Amino acid sequence: MSKKQILSSLDQLVQNTSRRLGHLKIPLFLGVLGLASAGGVNVDVQTAQAATSVIDRDSDNIDDNLEVWIAQQYSPMLRFDEGESFAPTIRILWQVHPLGCIGQDCSSPMRVAVTYVMLYQMDGGRSGIMGHCGDNERVSLHIDLSNNTTNISTRFVKAYYNHHTTGTWHTSLEWKNGRPVVYVSEDKHASYSTKQECEQSSPVTESLPFYIPISPLDEDCDEGHWFSTVVSSSDNVGEVNHQLVGNLGGVFSGEHAWDRNDFCGGYTSSSCGNSCASSNYSKWKTSSFTERGSPLTKSGRQSSSGTPRRQSSSATSGRQNRQGISCINNDTDITINYSYRWGDGEWKKTSVRPGRV
Repeated sequence: MSKKQILSSLDQLVQNTSRRLGHLKIPLFLGVLGLASAGGVNVDVQTAQAATSVIDRDSDNIDDNLEVWIAQQYSPMLRFDEGESFAPTIRILWQVHPLGCIGQDCSSPMRVAVTYVMLYQMDGGRSGIMGHCGDNERVSLHIDLSNNTTNISTRFVKAYYNHHTTGTWHTSLEWKNGRPVVYVSEDKHASYSTKQECEQSSPVTESLPFYIPISPLDEDCDEGHWFSTVVSSSDNVGEVNHQLVGNLGGVFSGEHAWDRNDFCGGYTSSSCGNSCASSNYSKWKTSSFTERGSPLTKSGRQSSSGTPRRQSSSATSGRQNRQGISCINNDTDITINYSYRWGDGEWKKTSVRPGRV
């Protein structure tokens, strides 16, 4: 790729960033300095100073950055069975949804539901039966937010583990590296809180109030490999009236995060014999909530009135706190190396590999 093509890509990045941020105008000054010895491109990035602003694209009165932070704190550690066949096609979508009052003027704690939906191309079934195209399994945690004077703190309350057409609530979980553990049943991908819960379940008899062992059809959760889920802001589905993710693309092309039709994992329903998973829409929280006061931000309550600290509009603003925001999405086929600094601080070097943000 030529320098001219790279500059064109970066220029398009700036335009897209401005469109996505809307009223928050943050120009970027990008200049290609030359090719690095490793085959990358050195880019000098300077972020312009801009007024502090809350970004709430899904209009749920929670700053988007706070939503990402909350989702990162509780992103599950998946424990797959050693015989799992379809894990490599997994994609994680997530949502932070208010339950009740939300905002700077609500009393603490405020409760949110943090939902993670794991998408697979196929449900492999058990013993050659009960399989279907597409699979979407959910784990939803209820988290209390305390709005302190300097930051937001969180506390786990309970979690819902979805397995097939049913699920169970838990107030006590297994944790690994500070994150909840999810045992994923072999090829069926149902979510369980413990290995024992998994292996005393069956997709055939799960709707019954008691367990009937049917050995070839029982769930299997032997201790195989770990999968550490990674939360990306681009996988935040938003709210039902302000949806942030549409066509999923890639192997799931043609599928939508909020589709009310069955989820077929990127296949057509006819090619799957009309046997697909339930809709993605059914996995998300859509209940109403009450907005009160300004949106919640990670910095917490900034004054006794409950409003976040905002930058003065005075022309004599030399002493103001200022922030700059930039995002580099490297859709080229080479590594981009760049330097950045905050204000008058030291310059730091970093890089973005091809296809990464």
